[in-house]
Amino acid sequence: KSGNRNLVESAINILATLIPIGCVRKILFSDRYEEAYRCNFLGLSSDVEIPAHISTSEFCLLVEARLIPGHPLPQQQPLGNYEFSISGGTAVTDRGPTILNKLEAALSNESLSLEVVDQCLICLKEQWMNKAKVIFKFTRVDGRRKDESQRLLAVLGATDEDNVNLLKFWMTGLSKTYKSHLLSNVRGTS
Repeated sequence: KSGNRNLVESAINILATLIPIGCVRKILFSDRYEEAYRCNFLGLSSDVEIPAHISTSEFCLLVEARLIPGHPLPQQQPLGNYEFSISGGTAVTDRGPTILNKLEAALSNESLSLEVVDQCLICLKEQWMNKAKVIFKFTRVDGRRKDESQRLLAVLGATDEDNVNLLKFWMTGLSKTYKSHLLSNVRGTS
């Protein structure tokens, strides 16, 4: 949310690259609030009111960028002219999902080129998308028990609640074709 449309659109496009394309539903900029079923990334003008139930939802996070009054506008550091605030119905912690921590480590490693960081992001996304596929097949297609699913999550290194929630979200990005293929293979072998 900001008065700077270009900043909002750029931020949403960058955030959208962090998750599988099938999980992205974005509205780059709007002058009115849109319900969550329409998008999971919503860029808003700074004067748009957010409904109270959204402000307190654990599933929503609001990032606001406000121009610092009277701050000079150097071209080299345009983001330095903004203060950013993050709010939502859940506490923002220093520790997030494993993939985010690994990406942050790659971004903060100054010895890595942008091309290497880009490849790192691609590899991390592929790795976690493959985990989501395994979990989907194991739980939804094979119909395994909860304790078996917990053991599989441990093997995949994804037992923390943040990682489990991330995998559940990424499973929503699996294509209908892929899901149908798995389900038809199971039905075909029965």
